[in-house]
Amino acid sequence: MGESIIEIVKNVKSFIDTHCNAGMKVWMLAKDFGIPIEQLEFWFQALFKMTVQNCITEKLLEKATRYLLEDIFKDSSGGGSSEDIGLCV
Repeated sequence: MGESIIEIVKNVKSFIDTHCNAGMKVWMLAKDFGIPIEQLEFWFQALFKMTVQNCITEKLLEKATRYLLEDIFKDSSGGGSSEDIGLCV
């Protein structure tokens, strides 16, 4: 027996939380998790009180903020930069 729709949507949220990147698209998540996009959007909104796209955007902004703060506080010896995340916001 397969996973319930709610388990799948929770897995999508977990995936976004851990693997979010600027190329992530809602339709790709639906396809990868084997769920119709309409069901993903409906159940995601019902469970998390936000759209899938808003969740992706929120995670990207969190990531960008973290990188920018690291840039501000790092020394001049080098290291990663905010450009590493490839954001176009």
